Amino acid sequence: MINENIGSDTVALDIKADGGATININGVPVLSLGANGTIGYPSYTTTQRNALTDLAAGQTILNSTTNKLNFYDGSGWVVVTSA
Repeated sequence: MINENIGSDTVALDIKADGGATININGVPVLSLGANGTIGYPSYTTTQRNALTDLAAGQTILNSTTNKLNFYDGSGWVVVTSA
């Protein structure tokens, strides 16, 4: 695992034996990369999502209540929908 302090945040990169990796910020997983090229977002219920703090615009999660991607636009959560 590689840890780097950036300002008041700790960013960690955990490279798995299978070639996948997980990126954590302050101990919270923010992105998983599969060895086969897949991307995994952290999964939260709507209640858990609404309790998250210290968010930055662009943070993305899988809402397990709705089974849809949600991203934080800097002031609130937005559901990703198809055009």
